[in-house]
Amino acid sequence: MIIEVTEELYQGISRFYEAISKRPKDDFQFELLSLFPDSCCEYASLFLAKFLVKNWKNISITVVTGEDKKNIGSRHVWLIIDGINVDITANQFDSSLPPILIYQGNGWHKKFKIVKKSKFNPEFYNDYHEDLKQNVMDDYAYLEGQALNIPRSHVGALTFLRYSE
Repeated sequence: MIIEVTEELYQGISRFYEAISKRPKDDFQFELLSLFPDSCCEYASLFLAKFLVKNWKNISITVVTGEDKKNIGSRHVWLIIDGINVDITANQFDSSLPPILIYQGNGWHKKFKIVKKSKFNPEFYNDYHEDLKQNVMDDYAYLEGQALNIPRSHVGALTFLRYSE
């Protein structure tokens, strides 16, 4: 099922994706993000959620952790925004997927058994060690600034693909 999200919100998701994917890998202070979109689904999702909560009021974001039903121990994290699945790292598992996966229902994520769902906490990094906390905050601040400065016309056409079952 193809669903529509508001154009403004979709542009925000697309701008954030562009900001994180175009940052030189060596420039990340929190090194795990240098692997984007591979092996950093949790932090990429948390950063995207923080960006959206900060810049789009009155949205509800749930962070979902799933375990691959066929590969026990392999986990993946994505967001549910007002009932809509949003995943900016799904294509690490399947290169035929669009860079930004947005849909309603089970769709591609049905391959995962849900192990945790929690309301997004914008201060998710508060319990981190001070060095890590500072690195996370600095990387987020950079990405937010970049995302907010990307003009609508520069958001890549590829990111406008939406997943359909």
